[in-house]
Amino acid sequence: MYGPLLPSLSERWGMRDGRAGMLIGAVFLCAVMGALAVTLLLRRYRGWSLMVWGFVMVGLGALGLSSSQWLAGFLGSGMLGFGLGLVNPTANLAAAEMSPGRTGSALTMLNVFFGVGAMTAPPAIGYCIEHGWSDWFPSVFGALTLGGALLASRLQVEKQTEAPRLPAGATHGEAADNSDALTRPSLIRFTMASMLLLFLYVGVEVSLGGWSTTYLLRATDASAMLAASAPSAFWGAILLSRLITIGILPRVGMMAVLLVGSALSLVGSAWLLGPDSPLMVLVAVAVAGIGLGPVFPNGVGYFLEHGGRAATRLTGLVFASGSVGGAVLPMLIGQVSERSGNLSLAMAMIPCGAALMLAAVGLAAWLRPDRQAA
Repeated sequence: MYGPLLPSLSERWGMRDGRAGMLIGAVFLCAVMGALAVTLLLRRYRGWSLMVWGFVMVGLGALGLSSSQWLAGFLGSGMLGFGLGLVNPTANLAAAEMSPGRTGSALTMLNVFFGVGAMTAPPAIGYCIEHGWSDWFPSVFGALTLGGALLASRLQVEKQTEAPRLPAGATHGEAADNSDALTRPSLIRFTMASMLLLFLYVGVEVSLGGWSTTYLLRATDASAMLAASAPSAFWGAILLSRLITIGILPRVGMMAVLLVGSALSLVGSAWLLGPDSPLMVLVAVAVAGIGLGPVFPNGVGYFLEHGGRAATRLTGLVFASGSVGGAVLPMLIGQVSERSGNLSLAMAMIPCGAALMLAAVGLAAWLRPDRQAA
């Protein structure tokens, strides 16, 4: 939402690039704070209630973007970001709890809808800008979000978390002892591996989506219109791969999907640096998107499925690490490009991130608590 809206916001508030960066930074920073808060709040409140309050904060924050004052927009951006930090982990937890035994498919379907939003919002904002309605878009979005929060608050969602599975030959007493053990070093190591995975995933995803248009313009002879289509190709590929994953996941399992998806994202992001043909670059972006599509939902699903009930209290940490990755890697690419004068060199950080992401998948498989306890 912020990318397409930023020019009109800058014009309305007389905002320079420094303040525009502060606006976007407020969203990311407060999203990290919101995700960390989930870790503490889940001890006292149901995830569904936290999700509803997160949507309320997103709606109220969006209304701040309709203000004529930059300060109100800045504070609204912080509130919106904090709300997103609450919504992301709790929405994924709710989907997992309502679909015991089908965690990967449920989270993939949820993220399909996230992808639809990512694809449809920019054209909708562009239409509003073209017709002089850009000042109204945040108000309409905020009102719709608040309405959705009101409807969600009326739903009674029962907690359906599946009971822990007993190891072969174990008694209930032994299982309880094992459960206590899983909440200590083994779960901590598994959580750190999952945090690394999401840190790298979100960093690679945001970097590809954010820098692909600029890279096409500088590295090839692509027209402005063709270069602007790169994010659409990227998000369209992510959406398509998530839809495909829903059908194949029950047959192959989450780990196979994570390994293949991470490897394909590495191939696509590395291929991106080779050709000088705009069409080939777009194909490489799409290949990377197809690989990345199932990684996030299945990475979260793998963590929740193998981390046990104690993992739900640590979900906020995992999502917070993803938000940090989304802020750090794109910023590093910009810094390296500015200092070296070579965007292609800076973009090489993306396949490096994808390679590390593939390694993080293997590390998570190695460190999963039930395997360590076996």
